[in-house]
Amino acid sequence: MKIAIIGAEVKSIPAVEGGAVETIVDTFLTHNEKTTQHEITVYAKFNERAAKKISMFRYAQGCYVKVRPIGFFSKAARKLGVLDYRKKYIGRIIKRMNGKTYDWILIENRPEFVIPIRKAFPSAKIAVHVHNTYLSVKTRKAKDILDAADRIITVSDFIADGIKKINQRDAWKVKTLINRIDINTFKPKTKRHDLLEKYRIHAETLTVVTHGRIVKDKGILEAIQAIKKAGRQYNHLKLMVIGDLNSANLIYKRMIQKEVKDARIGSIVFTGYVDHDQVPDYLNLADIIILPSIWDEPCALTILESLSVGKPVITTNTGGTPEIVSHGSGILVNADTQLVDRLASRIVYLAKHREVRQIYAEKARNFAVRHLDDKIFFTDFLGRLEG
Repeated sequence: MKIAIIGAEVKSIPAVEGGAVETIVDTFLTHNEKTTQHEITVYAKFNERAAKKISMFRYAQGCYVKVRPIGFFSKAARKLGVLDYRKKYIGRIIKRMNGKTYDWILIENRPEFVIPIRKAFPSAKIAVHVHNTYLSVKTRKAKDILDAADRIITVSDFIADGIKKINQRDAWKVKTLINRIDINTFKPKTKRHDLLEKYRIHAETLTVVTHGRIVKDKGILEAIQAIKKAGRQYNHLKLMVIGDLNSANLIYKRMIQKEVKDARIGSIVFTGYVDHDQVPDYLNLADIIILPSIWDEPCALTILESLSVGKPVITTNTGGTPEIVSHGSGILVNADTQLVDRLASRIVYLAKHREVRQIYAEKARNFAVRHLDDKIFFTDFLGRLEG
């Protein structure tokens, strides 16, 4: 089978610049090499390291386009409709695709690309892999997009249900396949001694970890507020934030810094940027992991990774998260005005009950082994396309 995968315009593929969507495509490419061995062409934003990395694949090749970086003016212009940045990007992709035929054209998380792709390739089979709420009844030309696509694969029923509301006639096109991860990379490990020393984690320390982009939607501020409140009831708590505070926007960064300034010295630490291949070692420092997203998280890789390392996970009852954190694999709290209090109380409870932490840890790992193994992810994905 010949497959074209079209990436978004923000980050390249393979995922040398990070990115959850791009990481998922990496999983497809890796397992295609080992098992299915289809001919895959990746169309993506140019990145020299990505081009070099994909050259190491036997059954995949890269076809890259250069796009001008988006400065402040360009962003403003795009919002005003003066400059449609994505339209220029997909236009260049289409030029590179001309004269080629594929059994499937797979668009990653850019539903609006369906219409120009359909216009350029009228007889092609087109699928969209939707990772968030970019396609819904509120999306411009939503009915036309759904009509033009042959298949929509979503990462959660939460996303799928929203798309089906666009037009019930085309609801049959929509299939769900939750994300997967490498459970042999994200697995329980002994805590690294050098990291324990670096972050001054002592025998009596109970370490709470949160990770993900440092943006408002991820609830980092609420995590800090919760750990401060919980610390009044349980000594020796430490919050480790895996991420670079300098990547946050200035206003949010200042809000976080103000909260940290008022906290007990050493009780909150930021790791700075951590390479993805090092994240499992950092997650294994945790006694508890909290992921208090305050938006409708579709199917967060951070949650999957946290469950897979076998840690008790506290997260929010939003979006597609209940589809993952269920049957006792973690603790769900409502993301309402009482979120900080709810987080703090769950942290204190788990901190005081080691045996309960162990139960959640075992259930989390067992869930990951049964449902999150990425070994047959691409095979299952292709099954959704053809089924």
